[in-house]
Amino acid sequence: MKIGLVNWVGIINGNVMLENRWNKTDNKIESFALMDDPVKMHVIKTGFKDQYFVVDENGWEDEFHGKCTILTKAEIEMAYNIKLSI
Repeated sequence: MKIGLVNWVGIINGNVMLENRWNKTDNKIESFALMDDPVKMHVIKTGFKDQYFVVDENGWEDEFHGKCTILTKAEIEMAYNIKLSI
């Protein structure tokens, strides 16, 4: 029986046993740092054709936050003046 993202296997010694259905995949991530600042950008290839998550990470301790956008490879390379290999 399926329960959310895991399969129900059975009850062993009173414990409910679940089978994890998640498999590790190849990483398709590139990260970039902005000079000596604690500002980083992570580009993550999605499973969709020419779609990438761009996660901007502001690492200043007093205002730690991030922003995520979805862009194409050409949009990323033009906006950030970088070359992606993923």
